Amino acid sequence: MATNNQGQTITKAEHPASLIGAIALLVLLSLFSASALLMPASIQPPPQVAYPALLFGIAGLVAAVGLWQQKRWGWVLAIIVAALSLLLAVPGIVVAPDGLPKAVSWALIVLYALVLVLLALPATREAVA
Repeated sequence: MATNNQGQTITKAEHPASLIGAIALLVLLSLFSASALLMPASIQPPPQVAYPALLFGIAGLVAAVGLWQQKRWGWVLAIIVAALSLLLAVPGIVVAPDGLPKAVSWALIVLYALVLVLLALPATREAVA
């Protein structure tokens, strides 16, 4: 058992809110990314983006399972997936036509950045330690 900053004992069964938020966001974003090849043509990314997005989506779901089990490898994998997915969305800001595809790129960047922030919080790091 570990203790948090306030001296309270944390068991592995407890999931801090930051961890639950990171898991929920990661699952939703991973499902969205994994479905990149099934999207309508108006917002479907090019194949050089869609196939890595599919791979990162599947890896993100695996990371979410590891995070829920409070495994260190799940935390590390989630950071890697979120960072690479964020970087994969950046070209969409410049290359995507105006409208929905550009907005989707911005939303993905902001949400993956939020996942990274939630994963970096002390409560999350202590939960997976």
